[in-house]
Amino acid sequence: MVPKIAPRLNSSNTTSHVSESWQEGHPLSCTETGLRRFSGVYMKYIILIPVLIFTMFAQAEGVPVLSDLESLVWMNRVIVVNETNNESKDVQLLKSYVAEIDDRDIIWFVISGDHAATNHPGQLSRDFVSNTRNKLEPVQGKVTLIGKDGGIKFQSDSLDLEVIFSEIDAMPMRQFEMRNK
Repeated sequence: MVPKIAPRLNSSNTTSHVSESWQEGHPLSCTETGLRRFSGVYMKYIILIPVLIFTMFAQAEGVPVLSDLESLVWMNRVIVVNETNNESKDVQLLKSYVAEIDDRDIIWFVISGDHAATNHPGQLSRDFVSNTRNKLEPVQGKVTLIGKDGGIKFQSDSLDLEVIFSEIDAMPMRQFEMRNK
């Protein structure tokens, strides 16, 4: 069916004449029945599509959830500070050495109870702390340095970053990195 073409109208009858031409079966009709049909059939898709798009982008951009230290092997050195008496002081100390830590590819974890403070850019799984404790079997109050190869390189009773940096800088892989920068 071809819609009627409305002649030029004066302002007094514009609304009624235009609405009549649209109500006579035009495919783009916005009658009450048409709105109900549109909202019933397509409304779920209008809501579902943005949710799906958001979910895709959130998963595509996100860093994977870290469940243990294995995924950091060959990419990062790791410092694990386990159950010290000064967790907040340890975190502040680590945060104050951002440039030195980044230069040495260090990811750190300060574990307290079932929680871990970290500079890791992604999320930690709920099992991260227990998985880390099972692998390292850390002693309360110990600071552990793990090399890029995944092996324990150094342990201490306190967090002394100058000593840890010296240990790292003496490693052959770190010396190679320094020469090639």
